[in-house]
Amino acid sequence: MWPFKRWRERAEVRAAFMKYLAPDLVARLASSSGPLRPQVERADLCFILLQVRDDPADQVPAHLARAFDIVLRQNGTICDIMCSMVTVVFGHPIPEAPERSNDHRAESVARLMSELGANIRLVHGTTEGLIGNVGSPHRFHWGPLLSGFARYITALTALEFGQSAEIRPT
Repeated sequence: MWPFKRWRERAEVRAAFMKYLAPDLVARLASSSGPLRPQVERADLCFILLQVRDDPADQVPAHLARAFDIVLRQNGTICDIMCSMVTVVFGHPIPEAPERSNDHRAESVARLMSELGANIRLVHGTTEGLIGNVGSPHRFHWGPLLSGFARYITALTALEFGQSAEIRPT
């Protein structure tokens, strides 16, 4: 009976990540021999925290769809969405060289700013943090915990739409 359990677990992983990862990353994650429920672990996190213009609110879905398309094409992982704010990480859950994560982040930032312009503001950088199934073993929520997150929110909200800033580790 165990082969069916493993198949069911892989189907759950595909369903959980399908809307938030590039299709090739979902396939690699589902076929990996590692644990299917990522544990919380320390990591260097290459991230973008972005906000799309939310006035008027009816334009938010289109702006978010465009932003998601841009970061997914660069193997970004959409981790958290809260209203018009989004957290994206690179190099997780499928690891890649830090240089590649930084290149993917830089390309995403450039495209986000050029294509969404005055309809977006964002901060980006690399920091130490935690990543994995955070919260509870009874509710699957995979994502990052960025060290100094309040600093990133403060920096983001200080920007005007159409601006971006790289946040250096302290």
